[in-house]
Amino acid sequence: MYNNELEFSIHKSEPMPRQRLSPPASSEDRTVIARAPDVTMLMGDNQPYLHIIHPRENKDRYAITADGLVIGRGSDADVTLPDAQISRRHCRVRRSKDGIYVEDLGSTNGTQVDGESIDHCVLPPSGRLRVGSFVMRVEYRAPVEIKEERQLIEAAHTDELTGIPNRRQFYRAASTLLAESLTANRPLSFVMIDIDHFKSVNDRFGHAAGDYVIQQVANALRAQIRTSDQLARFGGEEFIMLLPDTSRDDAFIFCDRLCEQISSLGLRYEQRRIPSQVSIGIVTRNAAEFNSIDEAISAADEAMYRAKRQGRNRVSE
Repeated sequence: MYNNELEFSIHKSEPMPRQRLSPPASSEDRTVIARAPDVTMLMGDNQPYLHIIHPRENKDRYAITADGLVIGRGSDADVTLPDAQISRRHCRVRRSKDGIYVEDLGSTNGTQVDGESIDHCVLPPSGRLRVGSFVMRVEYRAPVEIKEERQLIEAAHTDELTGIPNRRQFYRAASTLLAESLTANRPLSFVMIDIDHFKSVNDRFGHAAGDYVIQQVANALRAQIRTSDQLARFGGEEFIMLLPDTSRDDAFIFCDRLCEQISSLGLRYEQRRIPSQVSIGIVTRNAAEFNSIDEAISAADEAMYRAKRQGRNRVSE
């Protein structure tokens, strides 16, 4: 059954009939839920989407195709959920001629549909799928609706000035990567970056020039990161990076290169040269242990201020 702390209730007008089938020998304690009623009448021109309904702050929707969606903790899953109770490849949800088919992929803690552990089943039209602490259901929506909704979500998670992710989006991505690092005991480096003497840029050249400097520094940082790295504008003239599978020494080499790249930008605004330098703070899990995003950010922020006290345009830990 669902844990008491989940803040939702499942309302059923009539209980769905279920039939116990003979499960595989390796899954004797699993229930296979019987075939659901035909759901094509629910679809019309709409398409099925998997909607995360708990935790409530996660409102993502994922299109369910015939090939299916793999749900898991791993970054290679189609739906990546940051929960240590979830296996790297936990279960698959796909469209079939009978409806929406759910299949457990040999997960450690099992997959539940409406409170019952399943090996495979067709999800009832109003059924709830639970994986770890996440609860999902299927919604039938017009693709244009989803597109418009995603545009609004993207706007809410993107920094308007630079076009890179904002602090909110960074926290979402960092939750997943930190959970993976803790589970697999792999190194993870947090990097805090602050533009040096930024107040004097605003005072001497104006706020439009300050915005220009922030944009150009963001572009320079974006050009250096790997696809697996996370970059965001943290606020004001501060940026933050998350470097998965990156040791302390590798993070220092990377950040030294960032300092050199930014100091050599040669920025000019309205025919006037504007100096560009950054101070960078690093904290790496394994070198300095931490168990929460806020703890890591605080440590990286302190390291960045040490770099400023040591003369700026440098990296510190």
